[in-house]
Amino acid sequence: MAVTLGFYSDAALTVKLAGLPLRMAADGRRLAARFWLGSPDPGTFNPGSPPLQLAPLSAGSGEPIESIRLARTEVALETAPPGGALELPAPLQGGAENALEIWVCWDHAGSNGAWSNVTLTLGEVIQT
Repeated sequence: MAVTLGFYSDAALTVKLAGLPLRMAADGRRLAARFWLGSPDPGTFNPGSPPLQLAPLSAGSGEPIESIRLARTEVALETAPPGGALELPAPLQGGAENALEIWVCWDHAGSNGAWSNVTLTLGEVIQT
């Protein structure tokens, strides 16, 4: 069975996330954005080795990206550690009603859009 857990740009889990929504305002202010982690299919997703964490890493080096913050709420972004892993509740349950909302903020003063050198790494997940 293929693991159906993934990242989505909508809470209904119908549109796969094509890239992180990393955005900056024209004046350099950080703009928070959100996406969802979940599975449209029923099932339970357990970490292969606890805790289940989500981390922003460089696609090239695998090193943490210090300019990205992840949190479960927009307010929590202010105190989220730069480049830090976000610990997720486990087990995760399938179905759109159980999707986890995740917030992202980019502190880099670069261009807007989806930065292609970022990867989100989710620890090992076992679907049952």
